[in-house]
Amino acid sequence: MQRPGPLRALPWVLFLLLLGGSGAAGATTLPLTVGFAPSPADVLSGETFQIQIVADMPEAILGWGLDLSYDPSVLTLVGDPVIVTPWDPVPTTDGDGLAGGALPAVMGSSVPLAILTFFAEQPGMSLLQLAITDGDLTEGFALTAPGEFVDNVVFLDGVVNVLVPEPTSAALVGAGLLLLAARRRKDA
Repeated sequence: MQRPGPLRALPWVLFLLLLGGSGAAGATTLPLTVGFAPSPADVLSGETFQIQIVADMPEAILGWGLDLSYDPSVLTLVGDPVIVTPWDPVPTTDGDGLAGGALPAVMGSSVPLAILTFFAEQPGMSLLQLAITDGDLTEGFALTAPGEFVDNVVFLDGVVNVLVPEPTSAALVGAGLLLLAARRRKDA
């Protein structure tokens, strides 16, 4: 159900206030793991591909905010991140769009956070890293109690290898056979 204009923004204002209290005592010690699914792998230069950010959340989370880094000479982020259900997008001050909030709070394994679409610019390797920037009040994982946050976050990096597109062996053999056949016809 979509909440009307001002009411839709109210929970996220509260979310930002909760997340802003991330320096408060009473943080959790259970590890929360954040990574990519599927694991990034090899892609061809010129291809567009998607990766989902997922988290294992052992405790109920009201909202989250992350930073993403990658090598822009190898990869280009296509469009904004898509924040996925059960989360609603939350405005961020750093402009990267990687933040979500949910009412009621969410917990579980492999909980989807966002989908990222990349374009593989040129051959090379890019490390995909997620992080929480110290001092950025829109980043972290807010628990249900005011001012409590997850202080034990494990980030699983991803590596994307962008390869030069090469013809397959079968295509090379086929092209060679076509050339031989054309040459035989020409000689005959």
